[in-house]
Amino acid sequence: APGSQNGYDNSGQRTGDPTWGSDPTAVPRTLDVIRFIADNVGGMIDVLELVNEPTAFVQSIGDVLSGFWQDGYQVVRNATGSELKVMIMDGFLGVQVSEQGLA
Repeated sequence: APGSQNGYDNSGQRTGDPTWGSDPTAVPRTLDVIRFIADNVGGMIDVLELVNEPTAFVQSIGDVLSGFWQDGYQVVRNATGSELKVMIMDGFLGVQVSEQGLA
């Protein structure tokens, strides 16, 4: 994701300061890419992960993650209906923390 959603090399950018959650253009840009993928590849795949391994324990990312998941889910549903499964990741918080919410 633009600015890195976790700061690790598997995000495409190893950095100690991931800015995906704090850059006001990064999340909308990510949603645009998800929309493009769902529109163009949705019929060829079974599952679309919204973003790989976001680090919800980084405040700037955790603050936007829940809204991003909801918006991303809606983007995929609008593009493909209920045909495509949507995968999210717990943000390295674990199930119990994720169920309670990020706020």
